[in-house]
Amino acid sequence: MKVFKVDESFQSKAKSILTIGNFDGIHRGHRHIINKCFEAAEELDAEKITAVTFEPHPVYLLKPDKAPKIITPLEMKANLLEKAGVDELAVITDSTRLLNMAPEEFAKDFLTGRFNPAAIVEGCDFRFGYSRSGDIDTLKELGKVHGFRACCEELAELEFSVGRRRVSSSLIRGFIEQGLAEDAMKALWRPYRLIGEVVPGRGIGRQIGFPTANINPTMQIRPSDGVYTGFVQIGESREEVCRIDRQKLQPSVYSIGRARTFEQGNPILTEAHLLQSSRELEEGLEGRWMAMDFIAKLREQRVFPNKDKLAEQIDADCRRAEKILSEDKKSLYND
Repeated sequence: MKVFKVDESFQSKAKSILTIGNFDGIHRGHRHIINKCFEAAEELDAEKITAVTFEPHPVYLLKPDKAPKIITPLEMKANLLEKAGVDELAVITDSTRLLNMAPEEFAKDFLTGRFNPAAIVEGCDFRFGYSRSGDIDTLKELGKVHGFRACCEELAELEFSVGRRRVSSSLIRGFIEQGLAEDAMKALWRPYRLIGEVVPGRGIGRQIGFPTANINPTMQIRPSDGVYTGFVQIGESREEVCRIDRQKLQPSVYSIGRARTFEQGNPILTEAHLLQSSRELEEGLEGRWMAMDFIAKLREQRVFPNKDKLAEQIDADCRRAEKILSEDKKSLYND
């Protein structure tokens, strides 16, 4: 898949199907829209499917303090779109001018001025232009003027532990922040993946027989404090672990939160203990990259009276995790 930035000189004359959005998470709703792009491309004899996204999120430019933490970094977003069959990803790095365009100007100068869309496929809540003044009905009317079809797709609702909800990036962010790993996985159609460079830890896990690898994620959402289970993938670069490789997944137990058993005032830690013996972990992973895929939450964080009680609980966590991961959980990766 071709990935490129949209600058002032960009112009594409190839007949295409466009879909525009942040695509954070590349969740079930996004997949539904992409599938509709395929149908439109076949019907209208388009040459390619182009996804147009924003990096960073537009809210970051307008109100940085209110910008949401992301679900998927751009590299992972590109990999998932490629696997979904999208032909190219156009990245807008400065969306300020677009956000200030009137809907008519957006359609004339950007949509048809930069691209040659046979159709534009969006969710029915699509908004565009200054103060989000344009909606899907506006787009349909502008399409009649500028020669493209505007397609609106209503996204289906799914049943979650919190009730029936329409899948959206905002919903998934909430699930992750609340530690609802299984709900997030259902909405994403794969486990949530948290990525970071491995950093030195305190070494306490190794002292009690459960060595861990620690990461310090930055832009992504960190799940709520607790103990989780899932699969890790280790790589030499951020780009490598942004690409899901089922052959490299290793069953693990995660701990997220402040370590209060031994001392107070510690920073929030994000650490993984690999359930199977690993030469990589024994030799140390500092400087490499790790992806943590969240399958289920095992329990909340607790304070233990001593190291022995902590080790006893970690052992129980590992046995429970092994039972959960003994099922064919890798089939949950619909990536």
